[in-house]
This record gives sequence, structure tokens and C-alpha cells, in this order.
Amino acid sequence: MPNTGIVNGGDIMVYINTGTTQAPTWTPVAHATEHTQSHKSNLRERVTKQTGPFKGRKAGVQEATITINALQTYDGYGFHDLLALKIASTAVTVKYSGRPTADVTAKTAEVAEVAGDKYVEGLFLIESIDRNDAVDADSTISCTLQSAGAIEIKTVSV
Repeated sequence: MPNTGIVNGGDIMVYINTGTTQAPTWTPVAHATEHTQSHKSNLRERVTKQTGPFKGRKAGVQEATITINALQTYDGYGFHDLLALKIASTAVTVKYSGRPTADVTAKTAEVAEVAGDKYVEGLFLIESIDRNDAVDADSTISCTLQSAGAIEIKTVSV
């Protein structure tokens, strides 16, 4: 039975497939502080004599954007891993979903992803990655990923 109620944003993570398509290994971007996903359709106008004073519209090309903000660390999957993907122009499979039971057990999440929960998965390219290293502050990174193919809404099966 899927989770119910309000979603705690801290229980949602962005995972990069560091395995293969046949045997995915979902690696979270380390020490994330915020994720955003945005979906957009480019709309085409259709104005004819029959539309009258209102524009008709038709959905066109779709795209998705995921933004990751995180603290930079010496360990974990972070800036240098993402930068290597950017430099190589490597498309990666990304999963935007809930956290595993182990995170709840470790008290780093409140609710684990369970069978029936929904998540988003797709192929993405890293559009940009920034690192900020200010004096007397935590080192932070910001990464923007753009869809490079179809985005799917999937359901957790186990």
C-alpha cells in the first residue's frame, strides 16, 4: 500500500544510475539540501478563422529540468563526479524519488518509499554545475540537469 499524507521534502532524493541499464545502482547525490523538478511543454499557437478572438493551442516539445543544491563533501557522490559527467557530455539515468528503508532506520528520513509510491525517471544531461567556496561558509554545489529523452512516471513495485 502506498504512503499517504503530506510528503516531507527531506524524504525525496535525486539518484544517478551509476550501474548499468540492466542492473541499475541508484546513487544519491551526496548531502543534498534542495531538489527541484520542473516540466514544461512548448505550446504552438493555432489561430484560424474558426478560433474567433481566442488563440488555439497545441502541445509541442516537452522537457524536464532537475536542479540539485548540495553541500560539497570530501566523500560521497558530489561535485567532481557530476563535473566528470558534464565534461564527458554523458547522459545519465536519473531517478527523483523517495528514500529507502535503510534511511529511516538510520534516522535520516521519516518515511521510506514503499510499493505503490510514484517517482519520476528519465535520461538527463548536465547543463551546468557550479561550486561556491565562500570564506567562513560551507562549500556548496548547484547542478542543473535537462531531459535528454522521455520522462516516465513509474510506480514502486517492491
